[in-house]
Amino acid sequence: MENQDYDVIVVGGGGAGLAAAIEAKRAGASVLLCEAADKLGGSAAMAGGLILAAGTRFQKAQGITDSADDFYEYIMTMNRWEIEAAIARRYADESASTIEWLIDLGLEFQPELYPVALSPVPRGHMPKEYGFGIAKAMSSAVNKLRIETALNVRIEELLTDENGDIAGVKADDVEVRAQSVVITCGGLGSADPELLKKYWPDAAQFGDDWHWYIGVDSVRGDGIRLGEKVGAEISGINCGIMINSSMYFQIPEAIFPGWPVFVNTQGRRFISELADYSIMAENMNRQPGKVMYIIMDHDAFTRDLKDPRYVHRAIHPDIVAGSLNPDRLAEGLASGEIIQADTLEELGEKAGINGAILAATIAEYNADVAKGRDSHFLKDPETMVAVQTPPFYAAPRRAAQRAASSVGLRINAEAEVYSTSGGYVRGLYSAGEACNGPWNHYSGSGSSLGNSLTFGRVAGRNAAAHSLAEAKSLA
Repeated sequence: MENQDYDVIVVGGGGAGLAAAIEAKRAGASVLLCEAADKLGGSAAMAGGLILAAGTRFQKAQGITDSADDFYEYIMTMNRWEIEAAIARRYADESASTIEWLIDLGLEFQPELYPVALSPVPRGHMPKEYGFGIAKAMSSAVNKLRIETALNVRIEELLTDENGDIAGVKADDVEVRAQSVVITCGGLGSADPELLKKYWPDAAQFGDDWHWYIGVDSVRGDGIRLGEKVGAEISGINCGIMINSSMYFQIPEAIFPGWPVFVNTQGRRFISELADYSIMAENMNRQPGKVMYIIMDHDAFTRDLKDPRYVHRAIHPDIVAGSLNPDRLAEGLASGEIIQADTLEELGEKAGINGAILAATIAEYNADVAKGRDSHFLKDPETMVAVQTPPFYAAPRRAAQRAASSVGLRINAEAEVYSTSGGYVRGLYSAGEACNGPWNHYSGSGSSLGNSLTFGRVAGRNAAAHSLAEAKSLA
């Protein structure tokens, strides 16, 4: 990284950072884009790619009536009105223009729209090349705009002037000056345990054997560390999305088929097994010991993957939940994590589950299968399979897989970062998972990317405007 000046420095080359750099450059600013990894794209490049937006051309083409007003109400409801309303309003108002912006960059979308948790209409927009396509389109724009990039550079410090205003960044003992810096280097990710315990304790409560992160390794909580040193306010403490996880299989796996049965240590079901992953962790952490068990019989445990009783109707018949693949289950049994017994009562005793209640729960569940109606949680009966062939198995699960964190630098609707001294850290902006934006409570697929791209654009424009105005005042 050379010692020279820029109008705007963007820290982090993922979705939010790419968007910020493009918009800042288009606004007339000189831009340096810094990325800790050896390539641009960050977690956006490996994401599923779904983007939540309302009032788009794709919705209109399918006769779907939607609006920014309705989307705003949805965001606020999903967040239980815990977030700054103006931030939700900004995201809702600009979500459709973000889709158009991506199209102008050359990104192609699938015509189909996807439903998301509790949304009254489909709002999920999927690029044809998923998250990789988003990163590719924006990286191409960065190249065409001749935006300077510095790869394999981890920013160590934000520089400030005598007034506490942002003055640049420092990395590898090199200082680079700029009057605006945009922090977009992701959330807590694979941050050290102490930082996790301080800001996202739920993501560290079960120890290293259970917890792991599904994003890129370069995301390590740098945004929070950098912000703390210049008096930035941190908000969204202990907010983020954790996913149902085992120790024997650590591959991202958010959505499950309907045939497993989930019980707590009391031996009772507590939720529909098809419930959206965005709310599953919260429910799991309310159970005794913050643990649940997947109960299976021998037919399920050793099943033929083509057996029509066990297809994954929640997504696509050909998709198999990886941790429930018979080969993976055998590994879990061999490691001692999965428990086996000839009776449900004995299984309960071995696993620390109330065996009598477990046996009663499964008996009632089997009766529901025969009747074709889940009498308690109204799960799709077409996904239900009786649990009746011994031996039986219990696979423990915890909400341990770290996905998107919501804790970060507190921003307003202009992506300006609040100061702990009052007002804002002048010249500091943030977007994406590095900040606490429109999602204290993650609503499901599409939440992260739509937020990152929309506020990345906002941050880039405002950072450029600030620096160019400062330069003009000094001229």
